[in-house]
Amino acid sequence: MVHYEKLSNKNFSSLESLVNEFFLINKYRLNIISIYNGLNFFKKLLYKNKIIMILVDSKYVGYVYFERFSIDTIFINDLYIKDGMLPKGSIDTA
Repeated sequence: MVHYEKLSNKNFSSLESLVNEFFLINKYRLNIISIYNGLNFFKKLLYKNKIIMILVDSKYVGYVYFERFSIDTIFINDLYIKDGMLPKGSIDTA
């Protein structure tokens, strides 16, 4: 089953490993870890609310970095899901 969690100190190391794995595939993607490390404490708290971790069977398999511009407008800055990690039927394509 596919679940999601907000980024926290508990799952930050999983985010780092996913970002590093993604850079092996594509070096031109947004490096959200370097942006995060450059922020002060209060901005880090706000930044964490913009990242969602994707879990499949309690394993972290991806993340979504987004910005909310209004109630009905969300911009996805970066998205990564490991190859073949989403189970069949988990995403409705209709």
